[in-house]
Amino acid sequence: MATEPVESADRRHWTVGDYMAIEDDQHRELIEGELRMTPSPDTFHQHGLVHLGKQVQEYIDRRELGEYFYAPFDVVLSDDTVVQPDFVFVAADRFAELYDGHALTGAPDFVVEVLSPGTERRDRIDKRHLYAKAGVPWLVLVEPRGQLAEVFKLNDEGQYVLDAYAGGEETLPVRLFDDLEIALDDVWFEEPDSESGEDG
Repeated sequence: MATEPVESADRRHWTVGDYMAIEDDQHRELIEGELRMTPSPDTFHQHGLVHLGKQVQEYIDRRELGEYFYAPFDVVLSDDTVVQPDFVFVAADRFAELYDGHALTGAPDFVVEVLSPGTERRDRIDKRHLYAKAGVPWLVLVEPRGQLAEVFKLNDEGQYVLDAYAGGEETLPVRLFDDLEIALDDVWFEEPDSESGEDG
């Protein structure tokens, strides 16, 4: 299920103020003025996010490096863009500057997006562009069905370059942090064997 514009016949350009005024609890993002619904994540996505996030949060907590949040949590990147990264980290010395009591406004230090079939294009292309434009220094893209993870670092030209990648049972270095290596074998979800049991 791909993300779809909300009220496709309505061509209004939504602002952050419009977005924040919505009172229901539907999972949405605002992408350059276009309000988009986000489909419910699948099992591969949820397993990957929980197990990758656990490793990162334990590392952050032990060293008291800053604050982190899981989706749904709003990150305001511009006057017409609000995203909800799967996992977001802000260093301790920047958190008070970015946090307004509800959301982060500005570029966090580190973002993780776990790709699902319905969100892969948006996460890999659209949101990657938005994160680069906003100046997010580090972006991790995780493909749980393909068992691949990539770390991107923003260069001086404002473009993401591949800093590290790993898959399968390898470890993934995240060089924003001194010695963080994510054990990917814990991240991937394996579906149970549907043919369990004895024949006859």
